Amino acid sequence: MIGIFFFICLLVSCSSEAGRQETIPAESLLRQAAFYEERLQYLPALAMYQQAARLAEKEKDSVALSSVYQRMGNIYRNQSLKHEALQCEKKALSYISNANDSLRMELYREIGDIHALTGEADSACYYYQIGGCRISQAKILQQGGRCREAELLLKEELEQDISKEEKAELCLALADLKISSGELEEAEDYLSHVPASHPHVYAAGDITGFSLLAHTAYREAEVAIHHILGIPDEMSYKAIPAVVYTNPELASVGKTEEELIANGESFRVQKIPMTYSGRFVAENENGNGLCKLITDDEDRIIGCHLLGNPASEIIVTAGIAVENGYTVDEFKKNIFPHPTVSEILHESLYI
Repeated sequence: MIGIFFFICLLVSCSSEAGRQETIPAESLLRQAAFYEERLQYLPALAMYQQAARLAEKEKDSVALSSVYQRMGNIYRNQSLKHEALQCEKKALSYISNANDSLRMELYREIGDIHALTGEADSACYYYQIGGCRISQAKILQQGGRCREAELLLKEELEQDISKEEKAELCLALADLKISSGELEEAEDYLSHVPASHPHVYAAGDITGFSLLAHTAYREAEVAIHHILGIPDEMSYKAIPAVVYTNPELASVGKTEEELIANGESFRVQKIPMTYSGRFVAENENGNGLCKLITDDEDRIIGCHLLGNPASEIIVTAGIAVENGYTVDEFKKNIFPHPTVSEILHESLYI
């Protein structure tokens, strides 16, 4: 009898435990699912969201249901499963109360995005329109060749009582429209209303007023493109090479003596005639030149200046040392091919 009694107690205990597990709140499941989603573990996230949806259905919790289906829609969209994403987004929309206008508008825009990705222009336009997303709506119209209609739509929105940030976005969209149609003067006028601090505005080349060189502009543009694509990168102006294409050539990178003296910084200069390089002597009969390296208190290479051919071809080697903060000892360990003019950089380290 005692054994049967304990067995019954155990069954009751297990049943109670199972009951407690079934009554996990939908909010807790949503948090667990979000945890997996943030770590891009989409399969366990979807399983958790589906479990939360079943529980929210039982509890008739429309708020939780709208959130669950919206998150599931985002996962499917990230995985390029557009049909599944669209089904989830529309389900989320059906559970939203009339009072939650902000979430409703967000879902309209997301559904518009999905239709745009699948090439359903009319449906995308419809959802963008009711979602108040005029810029996206105008882009769809522009892609369909309805540029005039897109322009009128943006101008009409620009006349509304909106914030400075929203006006900047509209002006940027109008500028893009004008650039596409070759109307550059009008595009420039719209761009003048967009602040330079706008996250979608990038400057590269002479307009920066910093380094008016073609190779600097190329690197600035590369950094801008990387930033747009979400690739970590940043612009460094520490080792921009400059070349005077005369005969003999003159090339420079990093700090100059004048700059360091003006800033009150201590430094050391190492100079060597270019004729220390046998290759230079062979290629420049009766010619000479100068290789000058500048180092700081920590013996790091902070500048290099060359006079003699082909300075433009070898200055980049010194630039790599300046950019990476190489010390003289670190740079000495690099092997230079022989015979080359670039060996002059290596030789200057021993003066």
